[in-house]
Amino acid sequence: IRVIALICYKIWLASLKELLMKVILLLLLLFYPLTPRALDKELDCLVRNVYFESRGEPHKGKIAVALVTLNRVDHPKYPKSICQVVYQKNQFSWTKEYKSTKVNPVQWQESKDAAMSAYMNRNVLGHFPAISFHNLNVNPRWKMRFTTQIKNHKFYH
Repeated sequence: IRVIALICYKIWLASLKELLMKVILLLLLLFYPLTPRALDKELDCLVRNVYFESRGEPHKGKIAVALVTLNRVDHPKYPKSICQVVYQKNQFSWTKEYKSTKVNPVQWQESKDAAMSAYMNRNVLGHFPAISFHNLNVNPRWKMRFTTQIKNHKFYH
């Protein structure tokens, strides 16, 4: 009976922790709107990158794109802010092609959720060292180590 009680307690504790993280994320999304302030601008750049690079991909793929962006900020080869990483020359094609277009509100919210999940928990996908990715429609000649594939994107470190 003690073993069953311990197992039930651990399951309950894990569920409570997951629920608490969701509540915190929801509160942040509701009461921490994106504004022109510095941190908010960085988060907005992250959300835009996730949206334009991975809309139509599953939630895990969106998180992976956000993590690549964040991993670059921590990497010595790349700029030290999210916006600088996103708008670095020849890195993300949407930044060259982007014209003021309407966004799909559902896909924007999905991108925002994924970006915030990655921003708040860099280990949301476990160890994820990728600093580059590409769509399956292109075949770059990178000399990087393959990390994983999530739907239509391959990730490398």
